[in-house]
Amino acid sequence: MDKLDRKIREISEHKNIQQEKIKQGILEHLEVKYNLKDHHEEDQHIIKGIQKKIISALLQEPDQKKQLNQTIKYNDVFDLDRIEMSLLNDAWNELEARNEVYAEAYEIGLTDSGIRKHRREIIV
Repeated sequence: MDKLDRKIREISEHKNIQQEKIKQGILEHLEVKYNLKDHHEEDQHIIKGIQKKIISALLQEPDQKKQLNQTIKYNDVFDLDRIEMSLLNDAWNELEARNEVYAEAYEIGLTDSGIRKHRREIIV
């Protein structure tokens, strides 16, 4: 735990990120990595499909980001059905834990590493 605390302090200082934000990211990553929300195989397949829709939609946006407001509906943005909408948060959290997407107050988008990863997959 001491090693983890040192690493969090180091990242916080070098990247100018609050330690609490780093810890929250670690917790989210652990939840995704160790699958605390177990989904049966069919839902896992649906989640992967949702992630592909998210990535595809964001890659087509200018600067790979989308401005949001109260009238934006995610089912329209990502072309999701009712079942997909129920799994959207899990799909998004997994992408976010892998540092492929970000969400801010009025904007969602691909991170630089997300753009690089998925551009490479499209080219190959």
